[in-house]
Amino acid sequence: MVEQRKSDRDEPNETKESVRNVLKMLDLPYLNDIYENCMKGAAEGVKEKNRRSPFSTYIVMLKSLPQFKGMHWENSEFDEEYYDFESADEVNENSRIYKQGKKRFGKGYSP
Repeated sequence: MVEQRKSDRDEPNETKESVRNVLKMLDLPYLNDIYENCMKGAAEGVKEKNRRSPFSTYIVMLKSLPQFKGMHWENSEFDEEYYDFESADEVNENSRIYKQGKKRFGKGYSP
C-alpha cells in the first residue's frame, strides 16, 4: 500500500500521500518533521539498513519511543503543502470576500 517494490534491492518509492493514507487507516499520527527526518536518513543511508524504507523506520519510531505512546491520527502534524489546497468554490468565495473588503475599506490591506 505504501510502496511498490519488486524486490528488496529496489529503492523505496513511497509518497507522503500514500503514507498518510495508511497511517489514517491504522489510526496512527502523521508527524511531518519526524517523517522528513526518516526520509533524509533513508536517502543518506545512515540507518541500520541502507535499503530500509522511510515508512518502516517511521513506524518503528512511533511504536518504540515513549513520547508517541497514545497518539492517534487526530494528533497528526502536517506540512504546509497539505493545507494549501482550495476548491474552486473556496477560491471564488475568497475572491468575492476580498473584493467586498477592498471596496469597503480601500486598497493596501492584506487579505
